[in-house]
Amino acid sequence: MSFYTTNIGVSLLIIHRKYRHAGGEDFFLTQSLFPALQRSNTGFDYLELPALFSQNPVSSFFEILFMFLGLEKLRPSYFQIKRKIKKNQYSKVLFNNLTPTISLAVPSLCQKSGLHTYWWLHNARLSCANGLLYNGKSPCHQCFTVGSGKSLQYNCQGNYLKSFVYAFIYRNKRIIKKLSPFINKFICTSEYNASFLKAVLTKPDYEVIYHPAPKAAAVPAPSPSSFYLFLGRLSYEKGADLFIQMANKYPLLNFVMAGSGPMEAELKSSAPTNVKFLGQVGASERDRLFAQAEALLITSRVPENSPLVIFESHKFLLPIVYPKGGGAEEVVKLLGRSGCAIEDFRGQRFERKPSKDTDLEKEFDFKLKEIFGSLPYVK
Repeated sequence: MSFYTTNIGVSLLIIHRKYRHAGGEDFFLTQSLFPALQRSNTGFDYLELPALFSQNPVSSFFEILFMFLGLEKLRPSYFQIKRKIKKNQYSKVLFNNLTPTISLAVPSLCQKSGLHTYWWLHNARLSCANGLLYNGKSPCHQCFTVGSGKSLQYNCQGNYLKSFVYAFIYRNKRIIKKLSPFINKFICTSEYNASFLKAVLTKPDYEVIYHPAPKAAAVPAPSPSSFYLFLGRLSYEKGADLFIQMANKYPLLNFVMAGSGPMEAELKSSAPTNVKFLGQVGASERDRLFAQAEALLITSRVPENSPLVIFESHKFLLPIVYPKGGGAEEVVKLLGRSGCAIEDFRGQRFERKPSKDTDLEKEFDFKLKEIFGSLPYVK
């Protein structure tokens, strides 16, 4: 997939690791970053790579083998990206959601080729083998406080072979130590997100760029068909089953699950009758849900970094029920949204109150211009 503009051609290469089930990082590209770059007339090219264990067996075997042997320049991902940057005249490269998919020698290669390198950080994957600061039972920071061997002890990947591979990959903070000298700037989605860098690096060069949010419209009237909404990946770490528990706890209330993921079949078989499943929804259906829902419930077992769904729902001032102490709480307060912490949820109704006057879409475009040299934002 390539994108061209008539004015400046292609100067930016975006490299992304695709999830097996579409997640927030995938939607960030298609719903936030790509439209913003196109608005500012920035030429960019796009390379999508499969996750480490989602590649064909031969590629995956050699990626892991050469990684274990420390032969990063022999990994297939190194040659794939090397061919890409030699064939084209890029000036900048943006890495998005890539560890440990790519060879750790790639940023060094890019810098030696004269490219400015940027790493968009959506989670703790540079310093945490699980990437979610979660050990399968509770929030955890031991990869960068004790050591990544804990990821094998806790079986953070849900598979002991994968957990062993990841524990080896992240040993002694190996990934972030190898990458950081060759990254011109880290881009973080929240201050909470940036705290992962500061916990490992002495003086990380980073900038916080919040997701773009459409300006809030006039406060809508409450819908007579209100319900509590879950919109996201139906997975254990996202607490999809905890949403079902909420529905069981409040049988007189209506609950709607929108999204897909590995727990979908299990959730459908265990859900009470007051839960409706919609599967993956498009933009128009998503907006209808935001307009009609009583509140969005973020039931994640992890604090979250900067949930894209909060920004997407901002136009409708949808109240948010969020996990305490993480990026979700930070963003709710940044936008001045109503709602409460998940621990305080009692099935109550919330008022859709006016938000703070913050034009995050304009700010997002302006910061992209500063970093990637795009043309000025035109309202």
